[in-house]
Amino acid sequence: MDNYQKLHKLIFDYNKKIYSSFPFCWEKIKTIKYLLEKIPDLKTSFITEVKSFSDIDSILTRFVFKDTHGHSGNTVYVLDKIKDRVYKDNIRNIIVDVNYLNNISSKFKQPFIEKCIGSNSLPYDIKVHIFFGRICFFYIYEKDSKKGYGKSRYDRQCNYINYNLMFYPNIFKGHLHFKERKTLIDDIDKAVLQEILDYSLKIFNNLNGLYYCSVDWLYDPVSNEYAFGELTPTPYVLSKPVKNKFIKDYISK
Repeated sequence: MDNYQKLHKLIFDYNKKIYSSFPFCWEKIKTIKYLLEKIPDLKTSFITEVKSFSDIDSILTRFVFKDTHGHSGNTVYVLDKIKDRVYKDNIRNIIVDVNYLNNISSKFKQPFIEKCIGSNSLPYDIKVHIFFGRICFFYIYEKDSKKGYGKSRYDRQCNYINYNLMFYPNIFKGHLHFKERKTLIDDIDKAVLQEILDYSLKIFNNLNGLYYCSVDWLYDPVSNEYAFGELTPTPYVLSKPVKNKFIKDYISK
C-alpha cells in the first residue's frame, strides 16, 4: 500500500470503528453535552432540542434551526421572527410560519436550535485536522452565496497550503463552486484563531485515544464570535486521494 492507502485505511476503517464505539458517535447534541462535561468553558451555539415550534415561538426572535444529521446547504434555516408564528428564512429568502417549520421538524432525524453566530446568515467554517494529538492542517470555508464560496487550507503555523500541493488537479470536480482564497485567514482574528486551535487540541485529548478527528467550528469575521460545531472522524476532504508527499511532509512526520 502507498501512503494514501494507509491513511485511508487508518481513518475510514480503524478510526471509524473506534469512534463508533463512543456513546455519542454521530450525534451532535450528545457530542456537545459530552464535551461540555469535560470542558465546561467550551463555546457552543447549542440552545435546545426542538419538540414543537409552538413551544419556542414566544421566546426566540433570531436563531438557527437545523438537523443534527444535516448539511448547511439543505437542512439549515436561519430565522428571524417577523410576528407571532411567522419567520423569515434568511438562507432561502422566504417567509415561513410555525406550521411549515413543524412539518420540516417532523422530517428531521434530530432537530435542534442554535443561536446565530455573528451578523452573517452563514458564518465561516473552520475545520481543524488533528492526527495523534497534533494539528497537521486546518481549513477555512466561506459559504456566502452573495460573495461566493471560498476555501483555503493552512498548516499549524498558519502558512497557506496550495491545493495542488495536497491534491491532484481537479479531484473535487463536484465542488468547483468553492474557489481558492488563500487570504481567507486574514479575516480571522489571530487571537481567536489561536483559541480555536487550542480548544481543538483539548477536545481531541478527550476523545479516548482516537487516531484522528476534524474538529469543526463556526466563526463570524465581523463580530469574531465562534462556537464549536461538531466532530468529523471521516471527512470528505480526505476521502479523495491525497498526494504521498503531502502525507509525508504534513502528517506522517
